[in-house]
Amino acid sequence: MLVRMLVCFCHARYMGMRKWGTRRYCMRLLKHYGWRIKQMANVEKKNGTTKIGAVSWIEELYDTNPYNSFDEQSITYDPQGWGSNEPVFEELISEISPEMIIEVGSWKGASANNMANITKEKGLKATVFCVDTWLGSEEHWLRHQDDLNLKDGYPHLFYQFLANVKHKNNDDVIVPLPQPSTVAADFFIEKNVMADLIYIDASHKLEHVFADIHAYWPLLEKGGILFGDDYNPARWPEVNRAVNVFAKHYDIAVEERYERFWIMRKDKDLDLKGFCDLLDQS
Repeated sequence: MLVRMLVCFCHARYMGMRKWGTRRYCMRLLKHYGWRIKQMANVEKKNGTTKIGAVSWIEELYDTNPYNSFDEQSITYDPQGWGSNEPVFEELISEISPEMIIEVGSWKGASANNMANITKEKGLKATVFCVDTWLGSEEHWLRHQDDLNLKDGYPHLFYQFLANVKHKNNDDVIVPLPQPSTVAADFFIEKNVMADLIYIDASHKLEHVFADIHAYWPLLEKGGILFGDDYNPARWPEVNRAVNVFAKHYDIAVEERYERFWIMRKDKDLDLKGFCDLLDQS
C-alpha cells in the first residue's frame, strides 16, 4: 500500500503536477488510502494467520456500520436462546483465553453476548464472529413462523440480533457475518482467519452438522477447541451421528458436558476427505 502511494506521488511529480505532488496531493492520497493503512496497522500476524480487532473487521466488511444504521429504539431487547448461559462457555474461555471466536448459528445473539461478556470480564481482547443467515431453519418456517419477525414475507431476525448486541454494549466485540455457514468458512479461509474457539449451533440435520464440522475444523488453531450444542441422541440423533462419525474417522476424542454439549480439541492437522464419502461409509 505504501509503495502504491509512493508510485502515485512520483508519477505526479514526473508528469509536472507539482501542486499535486506536494502537501495537497499527499492529503488526497492519505484520504483515499487512509482506511487501508489503518487496517494494516491493526493487523497482527500470528503463525501466518490474520488477527484483526472487531471494530476493524466491521470497517473492512461494511460501508456503513450495521450497528449504527437501523432503528434500534423500535426493537425490544429479546434474549431468547437455548443453553446460551451454560457454564461450558466460561469454562472453555477460561481454559484457552481465545483471541478469535467463531460462532456458527447465532439466532438472536444470546450465546454470543455471553461469550463477549466473559471475554471482557477476563480482560481478553477477543473478537466474536457470528455466522448466520438470520432466515431461520425449516422448523421455524413449518411450526414457529412468529419467531422469524416476518415483514412482507421476509425474516427480520438480523435486526433483533443487532439490537440485542447493542443492548449489551458488545458491538465492539461481536462481528456479524450474514452468510450460509460453508460460504462464511470460505471467506475465513480467504482472509487467513484462524480461531481459537469455534461454537457450532446451526442446523441440526445430519449432512449440515457434518458439513459445518468439516468446514470449520481447518479454521481451528492447534490447541483450539471446537464445540457444539444439542448432543442428545434422544432429541437430536442426527447431531450425535454427525459428531461421532467425524470424531471416529479422524480418531478425535469427544468430551460431553452437561448432557448437551460436545467438545473436540485440535492437537493435529487432518487430511480431510469429502464429507459425503465419510457419511456413506458410516
